[in-house]
Amino acid sequence: MAALHDRGAALLGVDERDDTAKARAWIEARGASYPSVKDPSGMFANAFALVGTPDTFVVDQTGTIRWKIIGKTSEAQLSPLLDQLLAEES
Repeated sequence: MAALHDRGAALLGVDERDDTAKARAWIEARGASYPSVKDPSGMFANAFALVGTPDTFVVDQTGTIRWKIIGKTSEAQLSPLLDQLLAEES
């Protein structure tokens, strides 16, 4: 995901209702370099009608959710979406 960040994408993890120690261990084991915030009450999950995790939202610079990906995602899956957003902004 570092390459996406290098291209201007901002990444944010949301730790929903997880044990803090387990969540931290997961982040460290995967070498995630993006910030993660804790959502102990599930308020974020409820607001965005999450049906399971992980879910990924691609949000443009105006704050509009452009795509929602349910389940695991990868840099290869996100890269074309970022390409499209960057092309629209040019």
